[in-house]
Amino acid sequence: MKRGLILLIIISIFLIPNYCFSSTKQTIKDLSLSTASFVLNGPYFGLKLSYAVAGSIIAGTVNGLSFKKLDDFSESLATEAIGGDWFITPSILKGQRKLEFRGRLEEISPRPHFRIHSIDEKNPSL
Repeated sequence: MKRGLILLIIISIFLIPNYCFSSTKQTIKDLSLSTASFVLNGPYFGLKLSYAVAGSIIAGTVNGLSFKKLDDFSESLATEAIGGDWFITPSILKGQRKLEFRGRLEEISPRPHFRIHSIDEKNPSL
């Protein structure tokens, strides 16, 4: 039993480098980009989470204190804080795509804005 385990370890030691060197450079590059992505995601996610929470709190406060008069502003503030990339992917590290820390306003679907108009004596149909 012990002899078989030692033999398996020795064979593995000889096969692992042979397997690594026989693989293409692209596979090694992809593995290193995935590892870098994994390592960078920890601090980046913490930073993005704190930015999103702070932006959401500020947007909610602005929206509440203005009695929804600044709804468009607070919505854009919350969208920029919450939107964007939450993870660093290998495609970002390769340069195929830019990292977007802040979200874009086009990410949300447009919703209709209903305005309350006072009834005017000249135009009672409003």
